[in-house]
Amino acid sequence: MIDFAYFKVPEEAAKELGFEKICSIGEDGEAVIITAGNKNELFRKAKLEKEKGRIIIFEGSSDEMNRNALENKNIDILLSPEKMVKKDSMHNRNSGLNHVLCNLATMNDISIGINFSELLNLEGAEKARRIGRILQNARLCRKFKTKLFIASFAKNPREMRDAYDLKSLLAVLGGTDIEAV
Repeated sequence: MIDFAYFKVPEEAAKELGFEKICSIGEDGEAVIITAGNKNELFRKAKLEKEKGRIIIFEGSSDEMNRNALENKNIDILLSPEKMVKKDSMHNRNSGLNHVLCNLATMNDISIGINFSELLNLEGAEKARRIGRILQNARLCRKFKTKLFIASFAKNPREMRDAYDLKSLLAVLGGTDIEAV
């Protein structure tokens, strides 16, 4: 199992937490999180970072940008598609994913990511709303055989969690052990 953090973590600490590797995120790291305002900017940034050999994570935004990201074969992970969703409708949650987007993700081998650090820092009704949306996304991912990915995305050592904690959260969300690994 691999984790992501915004700082460098020694290999011994990663093994102690139960991870094979903890990738650092940033300009000098193995992974980078990109955001974009339009399709051209997204494709340009993704191509540039892919040439550097990095893992490319697109942070979810509008429905249109999420779709653009899932159509781009350079993107590796769509992180938190439920994050920017504004309002749920009367009979279902608006979770940022649907069957079309899940099929695109499966076809282009893009994983849907869950940001544990964000969940950790939410409170009250917003946390409940976000978990409900993540549950819906997990069901969609399972139904359409889309890869589901969970990582701590820790900004400081205090937010780091071991692999067992992340696997447990994924199990509560309805994931399997195979998805957790």
